[in-house]
Amino acid sequence: DTEPRIETLAFMLEYVAMPLNLPLEAVKTFADELPEDKIRQSSTLRAILEMANRIGDLGGALQACSAFLESWVLDVCLRDAEAIADLEEECLRLTCSMAAGLPVVIHRTLGVAAGSMSEWSEHQECGIATLGSKSRTIPRSECLNLALLRKLVAIAEGDAKRKATARIEGLLKSIAEHEKHNDTTFATRYTVLCEEAAARELSRLKHPSDWPSMSLEAVFSRASDDTPARMLEDIGKIRWMLTQYSAILCKEPCDLAMHDAAVAKVGPLLETDDAKLAPVCRSVRLYLLKCVERARGLSFLRTLLAERPLTDTPWVMKWRSLHDIDFEKFIGAALVPKWSPFSGDDATTEYTEAKNAVYDMMVSTATDKLDKFARDCQAHDEPQQRRYIAGLLLALCQETGIMAALEDGDKPPWRVALNQWLATSKELPVNDKERMLLRIFAGDDAPIKATEEAHREHLMPFKVFGGKGMYDLLRWRFLGHLAAVLMAAPASSLLATLRKMMLEPDTFMYGENTYLPSMDEDIRNWVMKALLEQGENIWKFKSHWYKCSCGYTFFIGECGRPMETTECPGCQLPIGGRDHNKTEHTKEDDEKDRSPQGYVLPPAGKDEKHLSFREVQGSLARAIRLLLHGSMFCGLAAHSGDPMPRIFDHLVNRRDDALCTMHQEFESKYIGDHFSNDWSVMTESLSTNEEDLAVGLHILLKKMGSEIRDDPKSPVVSDTDLNWENLNLEMRNKWEETIKTKYLKKLFRDFDTQVTEKHRKWGELSEDGKFVAELREASDVRDFPKDLRKEKMPQLWAYRMPVTLETLHARVASQSGEHYSFPFLCTVLQRPLFQVLPALGLLCGIFEWHSLVINRFSGRISRSQAGQMKVGEFLDGIQNPTEKTLWLRAYTQFEQAWNIAWPHIERHECLEIPQHFRRLVINRESPLLFFIADPENEGICPLALTQWLTERHNELVTSQARSNDPVEREAAQRRPGQSSRLLGQHDVVKYDEQALMHFVRSRCVTYGVGGRLNFDFKQLEQQLRREFDRPSITIELRGFQWLGENLAQASELKAVIRQKDLQPDVIARLRAELNSPSLAHRCLTMVQMATSFIQKSGSFSGEHAGETKLCEYITSVLAESADSIPSATARSEIHLWHLSAFEKVLKQIIKQDPMDSVDPKYRVEPSSEIVDQLKAVRHLFPSSLLGHIANFAEAQLKQTYLGEDVAVVDTLKAALDAAEDAEAAVAVEAHLPRTLLMKHWVAMFRVLSSTEE
Repeated sequence: DTEPRIETLAFMLEYVAMPLNLPLEAVKTFADELPEDKIRQSSTLRAILEMANRIGDLGGALQACSAFLESWVLDVCLRDAEAIADLEEECLRLTCSMAAGLPVVIHRTLGVAAGSMSEWSEHQECGIATLGSKSRTIPRSECLNLALLRKLVAIAEGDAKRKATARIEGLLKSIAEHEKHNDTTFATRYTVLCEEAAARELSRLKHPSDWPSMSLEAVFSRASDDTPARMLEDIGKIRWMLTQYSAILCKEPCDLAMHDAAVAKVGPLLETDDAKLAPVCRSVRLYLLKCVERARGLSFLRTLLAERPLTDTPWVMKWRSLHDIDFEKFIGAALVPKWSPFSGDDATTEYTEAKNAVYDMMVSTATDKLDKFARDCQAHDEPQQRRYIAGLLLALCQETGIMAALEDGDKPPWRVALNQWLATSKELPVNDKERMLLRIFAGDDAPIKATEEAHREHLMPFKVFGGKGMYDLLRWRFLGHLAAVLMAAPASSLLATLRKMMLEPDTFMYGENTYLPSMDEDIRNWVMKALLEQGENIWKFKSHWYKCSCGYTFFIGECGRPMETTECPGCQLPIGGRDHNKTEHTKEDDEKDRSPQGYVLPPAGKDEKHLSFREVQGSLARAIRLLLHGSMFCGLAAHSGDPMPRIFDHLVNRRDDALCTMHQEFESKYIGDHFSNDWSVMTESLSTNEEDLAVGLHILLKKMGSEIRDDPKSPVVSDTDLNWENLNLEMRNKWEETIKTKYLKKLFRDFDTQVTEKHRKWGELSEDGKFVAELREASDVRDFPKDLRKEKMPQLWAYRMPVTLETLHARVASQSGEHYSFPFLCTVLQRPLFQVLPALGLLCGIFEWHSLVINRFSGRISRSQAGQMKVGEFLDGIQNPTEKTLWLRAYTQFEQAWNIAWPHIERHECLEIPQHFRRLVINRESPLLFFIADPENEGICPLALTQWLTERHNELVTSQARSNDPVEREAAQRRPGQSSRLLGQHDVVKYDEQALMHFVRSRCVTYGVGGRLNFDFKQLEQQLRREFDRPSITIELRGFQWLGENLAQASELKAVIRQKDLQPDVIARLRAELNSPSLAHRCLTMVQMATSFIQKSGSFSGEHAGETKLCEYITSVLAESADSIPSATARSEIHLWHLSAFEKVLKQIIKQDPMDSVDPKYRVEPSSEIVDQLKAVRHLFPSSLLGHIANFAEAQLKQTYLGEDVAVVDTLKAALDAAEDAEAAVAVEAHLPRTLLMKHWVAMFRVLSSTEE
């Protein structure tokens, strides 16, 4: 019982004690009240409720107790089948009552008991528990009931499952009797689990002919049984089959064989001769139609019902024979949209007058009313004229334009007259471009036909005469609406920018007014944001950007002042600096926003799927881009002709690194492709269909078009001169901020609800409004009479959106301020982080692979040999079974991580990875060379993979710490990072899409009224923070030594500052002043600190850099006191070029053995013969050799990457060559025994430093 008891106390501390700052005594009281035997029992539940009663007066206490109680029930009592089996029977009964929506209460004699049925409500969920005499209630999260049901029904096993099922079935019956129908929310949640179980069982069936045979009579006769559970299980199966049937119907073209097989199974469920079952049969049919409508839209559904094969199916014929007036009205004319976004209560006066004039002309073929409309329009001022012309365009679009899609062959007489009037009327106050748009959206195809042939096919989306697909019509009508609101837009409206783009693009870019909405932002902002999000220590309010005299721009992190130099990639001159001092070629860059001017987007095929610019992300960013490309597309149509002019050439940003190629292609194709791409991506990102997207966009246009003035959040102009027509940089940024806060956030916050409401409103004027309302589930079923609920079961047959990753993305994006409310959830879901999560769990295997490779091959294999050896050949050649298991495990994880993450890696530090490397997929046939991490050539690939994944791990765990509460965040920041050498499975993140969606489905979702899917993002945010609570990883990867290559390292001190020896008299004075090991050790610490800092900083500028005194360097750079060097001689005589010699003197004073830190691998005693050979030649070596042997040991032999069986001669000679000690190198090569191996290193030092014979 230890584990669940500890978990209970841990949850109490996490959710209650720490957030509320409870005194220790309160925690102790709770712990004492816990039962002494097993913890999973009602006595523990009572202890929790008693504690809640005691602290209930504290602010937030009941909410905290709710989180604790829910976590205790779900994660302790119902964690898994084993835990459920251990649950006390009474506690199991209480948990079932909670799942049904009943509270638990503290009873004086019974302890804890379930609440009475009178407390159950369909309209309002009661709390989890009711406390004592004060009638306090512990609130219940909306997803709890379904989560509890899932645990009890789907997770439990054996006797516990049997008891839980019996209790739940009894509760189903009791609640049905209480409500007098089976269509309750509790029954609905039970059906959700039944449908999931059916999906698991039936999805294995390969063909509809294998589906179970069922009928309405057999299913709903069970409603009168002792419990409705069996009926609900059958409903789950029926819903699954109908969902699959709808998928067959939505596929174009429809697979007739699959359709006929499916109809044979679902037909008996969609028709009945039993009058008592007729209402529920209609609900079943409606459920099928809802599935189709949610996937493809109302207009597609109408067309589907009016055409074969559906129109010939027995169930449709049976439905039509019943003379269901609402159904017949719905099918109606299915070739065009049946709803109008321009009519209704919010129709403008201008639209109504224009529509009446158009109607009169269509009836009489006379244009008198149109002439009068034009004259009346002329009598107004220019702003009002624009509104009248916009109203005329909308009337033409909705009435005559859409009707053109139904015309085939000869045109009606009124159309000829209308086309002529629009083309020639002198009384209409419009310019040529506005006239062209009126003609096009009236359905006149002549302007498009007259366009230059090469452009004509790209402007065909504007031609509707002779037939048009439903989705094409929806897009066409949106463009018409967009053109109309742009025509009417005053300069103070955000739409003025787009109007200028549509009608006057040639005047759009003058002077500094050259910025377009939704274009890329300053790349430097991206860099800064990325670094800050990854937790880098970037000082704000400091300049971080610098540039070389050649113009090359670069970034300096942390304090923003240079501490190292490097070569400029542009001109090879030194840039950066030392000790906060810039080189002569380095200058501070200004912080001015350098967002690119004009139009910069690449072709649509290369456009990013997930948009973000400045502070606008996701669907909001895509909506702005859609409006921009829609206005540009309408502008091209307005300028159509032969020849076709190029109207956007001057907008194209043609900088060297720009990806835009519009100036090299047909503008009509380039912009048309972008508009189509924006529309498709937006449909997908919102998890909606094209028709609902069109409704949402019409809502947006109506709201924006109704506003005369759009003031920015922080005004930059006076009340009289607000003008959005031309945008400078500041106004462009405010334009995006204003449309986001005033329009887009409000629209996408509750997109589905607003679309449903507008479907009802815009469709109610048509004859099928009532049926559409049923399909869209616009009414609250809880308000239906109970007799109707009993007959139709509308809640059980409500559409329920599937819980998918795309749905989760869309719902998160629709939340207002999601990046502030759920910061870590947004971080985890961002790309490419989410895609590479599985690879992060393989980091242990990656580092194990590197360790195995270094220990096996470092110093023993050349690059050419590694290039010729296949990794599979090496693995197959390992003989030791235990060793082979280690290698294969590490290789498998390395290969998996590569194939997951490598496609997302483009750079390694400043180096762009070549394309032929980026396309590489590794397997056992790949050369070993690609598996050895190295900063050069092929080795960059595994090194880049390791570093990139480690950075992504650290980015996530750092973000997790930042998004936690202040106390936990501070503790996380104090926690040291974990070395990659000591990395364990508990240190890495093991999470992926499957784990995320499993938790979401099991704990974070429920279905509300009408089957609406609701997410508990707070619960998900907390779970993710727990899963990603890991230490950061510090890479400690030993360098790989290639056989035959120099051992010298670029980071050695002499490579930074050339070192000099100390004079004998200086050494003598140092020894006299530093006459104790403690003083020498204190001084040695400062010397090593300075050395380390110099090495990490890079090379100093100039040959006189070593002249700086050590004392000056320590005080000015390291900010240490001069007294930290306890020697006057050292403070006055030691310069930076004396560091190595000074360190040697200090170690001699301390008498520190240079062999103390050498790894045992190099401490093997040689044979007596080798020792004798060495003693015989030691007098032939110069005195400097011992120093080199000692230095090499301290620098290289603390780790084990050098092979122990390599001859010392080869290694030592390479080190001496690097140290430029030719005398010692010649002596070693001539006299050192070749039988002396690296494993004898310590013994060699002892023999050479000894004077014994």
